[in-house]
Amino acid sequence: SDVPSLKIYAMDRRNDQTGNPTEIKLREIQVSCRGSPPPPVRGSALAVSDDFSQIAVGTEQGSIFLISGDIFKRPQFQLLAVKGPSVTGLFFNDDDDDASSQNLYTVTEKTVDSYYTRHNNNKVSLEREAGGKIHCSAVDPKTKQLLVGRDKAVYRYMADSKGICYGFDNDKRMVSWFGEYLVLICRDTKRSDSVTF
Repeated sequence: SDVPSLKIYAMDRRNDQTGNPTEIKLREIQVSCRGSPPPPVRGSALAVSDDFSQIAVGTEQGSIFLISGDIFKRPQFQLLAVKGPSVTGLFFNDDDDDASSQNLYTVTEKTVDSYYTRHNNNKVSLEREAGGKIHCSAVDPKTKQLLVGRDKAVYRYMADSKGICYGFDNDKRMVSWFGEYLVLICRDTKRSDSVTF
């Protein structure tokens, strides 16, 4: 079946029969089709909030699912987006000072958005004409800002607006953050056989 199932395992608890970590059962994640069978859906992005109170799952078909509340006992399932461009990145911005202002950054191939997941999932469109490829977005842990790498630059986004950009000109293949460093893997546009780190 092409219906994604979210599986969570408690690594500190073992199944008595198999010795494997205990699986915490959740229901299948699927798009409701009003009587029709669900379309094939492939998961493409996953984010989990620091306090484990929210999980977001994105799909290649553009669906974004939000699971919140008591994840283990009474999870609440919501659909933030039904379909659209493929979801390439999901990131929770966990505000240490104000948990009520938590937002979820969503990156697709064509858009960048922010959802205030603790306030009725209010959506802010940060970029309507450009998104990011898979593996080409990350969050700066200090500023809690989203970074999206595209061919001409790396762009910064806050929860409610677009920020500055850095003119790193190369085809970005991967964007990551480590300590104080922004790390890019790029294809050198001047040479077809080289990859720059």
